[in-house]
Amino acid sequence: MSGLASIDIDLVPWESDWMSVLGDDSESQLCVGQTEAGFHSGLRLRRESGEFEVWWSEHAKPSIEEAQGNAYQRLLRQVSQPAREASPESVAPTCHQSTVRTREMNMSHIARTVAVLSGEDTNVGKSTIARHMLRPGLTAVHGSCEYLLVEKVDRDIAEGEDKRYRPEELKAISLKLAMCRAKKKGAVVVDVGGGQASAFLAEMKQAQGSEARIDAYIVPVVATMKIDKIIETIEELILIGVPADKLSVVINRAPVGKTVADLVGDGTFKPLADHAAEYGYRLISIALPNNPAVERVRHKVSLTLGALADGTADLNAEFERLVAEGKDDEAADVFDLEYDGGYAKSMRVHMDSCFSEIFGIPMVSGLEVSELDA
Repeated sequence: MSGLASIDIDLVPWESDWMSVLGDDSESQLCVGQTEAGFHSGLRLRRESGEFEVWWSEHAKPSIEEAQGNAYQRLLRQVSQPAREASPESVAPTCHQSTVRTREMNMSHIARTVAVLSGEDTNVGKSTIARHMLRPGLTAVHGSCEYLLVEKVDRDIAEGEDKRYRPEELKAISLKLAMCRAKKKGAVVVDVGGGQASAFLAEMKQAQGSEARIDAYIVPVVATMKIDKIIETIEELILIGVPADKLSVVINRAPVGKTVADLVGDGTFKPLADHAAEYGYRLISIALPNNPAVERVRHKVSLTLGALADGTADLNAEFERLVAEGKDDEAADVFDLEYDGGYAKSMRVHMDSCFSEIFGIPMVSGLEVSELDA
């Protein structure tokens, strides 16, 4: 690929053990570069000699976020393979080498305040996404993250929230968001409960400018929802002043093995994809699949997908103890918990990849991401 030597590159600091996968001691970073064709993802290596090599993707992406997501997704796929198969070429199989000018990416621009909402009074997995994808991810980036639930007063089902508000308490919510942004400390996820979106948006419409206190809006959708209702909610957000580039739509509970491209191609979400292209918001390319572990944590608010995925050797010991005591039913319950840990691991990979595309940052299971000074 010609012309790569003169492009500007965003380097993403990558503090983790992933380089052991490549089987060498080189210092490496994921990066994104721009040419006239668009944005390219790359892998930058520094050999023991001190020389740098950069391997670039051959095909450009239309936005920097998509190029970043492409880089992280390639790495996610690679780290799941045996180390002997890994090499710079296999991490970026269709890449070209180049010498480049570099500059560090500032992580402090990543959204601190995020709202999750849907336009239907239905179960689309908003709280699952808020609790198990957004909260852990934003905690990794910003050090902490509060989870606020917007719900009607008479609904007493616990969601594991730090504090619960009614839609009419937008001023109190806005103060919390303003404090978070002013202090530049921690993050906040606002989960707008099913059926509360209309009242919440009506409050925002009255208090003009309140929508700007939220850095990113996530709209989860499932195949059973009416597309026109989804579009209505998105257009209402845009009409009250939310910039389209702050909006991301995430397909949730997709059939296992189905990609977003599949679900658009078969017509399920084609009208939504067309609408996104017209209005400028993003339909995230990572679908979150149906997963048994999600059901496990939905009814246990003290349990997270991350904790379930990490598992513990004590489960094996507990299982064997109960079997030895003849308590087979109790042992079966412990086995279910351990088995669901495998589902949780696979779900966390999907959530990490989805998170990285939404925010354009590395988010790999077990990776600690720290905020850089501006």
